[in-house]
Amino acid sequence: MADSKYYKELYRNKLREAERYDNDIKELKNIRNFLSNELNDEIRDINGRIDELSGTLKKAVRHNSSFNINRDMLTTKKEKAVSADYNMSNAKREINEEIRRLSNKKEAAENDSAYYERMYMIKKEEEKKEFWENFYK
Repeated sequence: MADSKYYKELYRNKLREAERYDNDIKELKNIRNFLSNELNDEIRDINGRIDELSGTLKKAVRHNSSFNINRDMLTTKKEKAVSADYNMSNAKREINEEIRRLSNKKEAAENDSAYYERMYMIKKEEEKKEFWENFYK
């Protein structure tokens, strides 16, 4: 039969495992937040600069139809928001799925660690009881 040290080691291992999952989840959430917030801000900034450049070019070159067509095409090439870009939204969806998967694993590791902690406490009490019984013999 296993002794208390065995369960204590299992308990610590499961706690470390849950901690690793938690760190991975935090890292993925940071990536997701970057896609959702910072990247969208950068996209808006770049698109704003394209609009500003197009407006300046429109004022500078007024009577060249070929130039104006090319300038107008420039504005159609603006970046899409993360939510409108298929690959970006797919990446966010995959990140969310991975966060859910890791959260489930983290929860399982925490449940296992709680079980091993209880087993450790039970074994520790049994060992104390056995020690004192043998002590008085």
